[in-house]
Amino acid sequence: MKYVLIPMILFSILNCSTPKKNDSINGYWMQEGYGVYLEISDSIYKMYDVTEMSCQPSASGSINNWSDSLSTLLDLYNISSVNSQSMVLEYGITSYKFNKLSAPLKRCDSPIIESTDPKLNFDVFWHTFKENYAYSKIRKVDWDMLYEENIPLITKETSQVELFGYIAEILDAIKDEHISLRVPDSISNAYLAIRVPPEQQENPSENLHKGNIPEKNVTYKDPRSKAMKRVMELFPETKFKSYHKDLIRWGKLNNSIGYIQINGFNGFSKEVVINDTLDHDDYWEKHWQLVFKAVEDGKTLGQYLRDEVSGMKRIKESILSEFSKSSGLIIDLRFNPGGTDKVALDFLSSFTKGEKKAFTKRVWNKGESSFESSVFIPESPREYDGQVVVLTSPQTGSSAETFVLASQQLPNFTLVGSNTMGIFSDVLQKRLPNGWNYGLSNEIYQTDSGENYEYTGIPPHHKIEYSRNWYHFHKSIIELTDSDPAIDLSLAILGKRLN
Repeated sequence: MKYVLIPMILFSILNCSTPKKNDSINGYWMQEGYGVYLEISDSIYKMYDVTEMSCQPSASGSINNWSDSLSTLLDLYNISSVNSQSMVLEYGITSYKFNKLSAPLKRCDSPIIESTDPKLNFDVFWHTFKENYAYSKIRKVDWDMLYEENIPLITKETSQVELFGYIAEILDAIKDEHISLRVPDSISNAYLAIRVPPEQQENPSENLHKGNIPEKNVTYKDPRSKAMKRVMELFPETKFKSYHKDLIRWGKLNNSIGYIQINGFNGFSKEVVINDTLDHDDYWEKHWQLVFKAVEDGKTLGQYLRDEVSGMKRIKESILSEFSKSSGLIIDLRFNPGGTDKVALDFLSSFTKGEKKAFTKRVWNKGESSFESSVFIPESPREYDGQVVVLTSPQTGSSAETFVLASQQLPNFTLVGSNTMGIFSDVLQKRLPNGWNYGLSNEIYQTDSGENYEYTGIPPHHKIEYSRNWYHFHKSIIELTDSDPAIDLSLAILGKRLN
């Protein structure tokens, strides 16, 4: 999963020139498609999350405080352009456009700081999705109808548990893995205790399939980590190596074909050191605890992200040097739910020469597409020029899909597996007045030919029938006995091309 870092930094000490005096960055700015209002006065910023009816201090994941000195973020963003009407800021692979306002935004004179009012919270939630969610048409969501159905049920007496139920049911029915709603355990547990089971409802939500998880207390990580490991066990003669527990594994399947299993595009920083003897869940819980603590202790997000890219490049160069004489390579992304787009595209850059356009990104702004920018596979020394097969599944998501989408611009890449998950946008993070955090997709990824693979996923060149249910997919891999059909097919494809 990807999280959008709402850009507020207004100039960078690297790779950009200082704006002219008549192009001052001071003033009032509205960001296109993100529901963000920004006030800048000399070296101080104030950032707000806004809808047509609300204004709140920002809940952006890139900042610790909604108002602070710009110096805290000077190493994050570059100014691509700035004039008297607009400015474009760049971070990672993304460009963000801000339009200049002639006066302060009136509704932010008295922003909502905190409120448990049920109707106010529902209205903020509804307006945010109505104005910024990019895939209502594709996923067949009628926000006006949902408002008419739910708002009569919400009164001043509506409890927070009941409010959670109304919102959660709406979001569950959309079936978008990039939508999230995070509430205190006391709220979610209380709701689960009183909720009528779907099979007893007159019109149960379509996404609540009975029997999706046939065993109690099965979490996403349980079958996933076992499936990742099972692929290794099918090749007992191969001496696999690994980095950061099971983030990335690699080895030669035979004398001419290399294999790389990349299980995420986050977690590469070599600054985070943990004992590899811990089991999968404990290792990654400890990893992210250390990352969050470092940020809390003063490490900037810019430093963390540079560490991620640096760690990825270091291990990538080491792996590809081992495979330099291999005539074919299999990159397994079947268990990769995503991470950071920049990490994904920087990894891919070693397979092409020079900068190459990958796709475009547009933002959704109050019912229509808005600012568009082109995304490129960055220029990098080419470290591998052989034939490559990429393995995909319905659990290949987010920035792993960004990797797959961009790889289609490279003639030596072939896809084997099933359609990917179909969730591309960064996650736009927001917070309700009662403190609940939530996220949604507001960006549209498209190929030069106009293809948008949201919801359907990217189709493979050679299909393997995998279940789109996460549990059953991983279970099918765990239960493999003698061989892996996707790898067998990949070896056959590479064998034909090499002969």
